[in-house]
Amino acid sequence: MDKVSFVILPEFLVSEETSKACCAADKAIGWITGIFTISALIIRPFIGVALDKLGRKGIFLSGLSLFIIVAAAYSWLSTIGLILLFRFIHGFGWGASSTASSTIASDIIPKKDLVKEWVIIV
Repeated sequence: MDKVSFVILPEFLVSEETSKACCAADKAIGWITGIFTISALIIRPFIGVALDKLGRKGIFLSGLSLFIIVAAAYSWLSTIGLILLFRFIHGFGWGASSTASSTIASDIIPKKDLVKEWVIIV
């Protein structure tokens, strides 16, 4: 899988040429797409507690680093099992970094402008 972004990963696997090479079936594509979200949802409650105990900056940078490293590794994955594993880990990075960034933003925004600013952010 040469230079494949995690965003287009499922579409890449569905193509006729690459699906034969990667042994991708319809169910595998569903799992590859869904496992990212599942792992992001699993990690969020734990990240919420960790943000209060360990600090926001470290959690954010750790999650973002994990997210970037795993995304870069997709190019070297050759089996569906490895892709599933890396998508699961990738979801942890996304869950941690997105939760931390939202928390950091809500800490920085003045309380009187919180609603207005969240409308702009989201």
